[in-house]
Amino acid sequence: MIQRIQSVFLAIVAICMLLTPFSTIWLRIHGESRVELTYLYLIEQHGVKIAHHTTLYALLVALAAAAIAIFSLFSYRNRLRQMQLGLINTLMMCGVLGLNVGLFVPQAEKALGITDIQANPWEAYQWGFFLPIIALIANILANRFIRRDELLVRASDRMR
Repeated sequence: MIQRIQSVFLAIVAICMLLTPFSTIWLRIHGESRVELTYLYLIEQHGVKIAHHTTLYALLVALAAAAIAIFSLFSYRNRLRQMQLGLINTLMMCGVLGLNVGLFVPQAEKALGITDIQANPWEAYQWGFFLPIIALIANILANRFIRRDELLVRASDRMR
């Protein structure tokens, strides 16, 4: 049924992943240099020189994760399919996080020219970085409750 708790968690996953195009992942200002990383672009501003780099494939993976979450939300009659879609969605969100941490943030740091360790390296991360993490936690909780429902149905079928 759509009013179950896993539906709320799947809706949180979809909302978080749909908010990603409008969010900033990483922002650092160092002197006259400013580097901003979003899901659409990596923009470097050094005085007046502006260079754009595309980060569109992370956005496509995030939107695919949102689409899978919405499809999983409305396929509540088939819990096994929901669990499979949850697994695929977990892999997609881990891919988004991997692209952010392993590829885009090091590119942004390299563009800014930061080689020393800052006093607080987490201050550059914006709320767009944490949206996939929130979505991943909500997806894990949704999968847990979907599995709990499936075990409950199997146990009631055994009792008949």
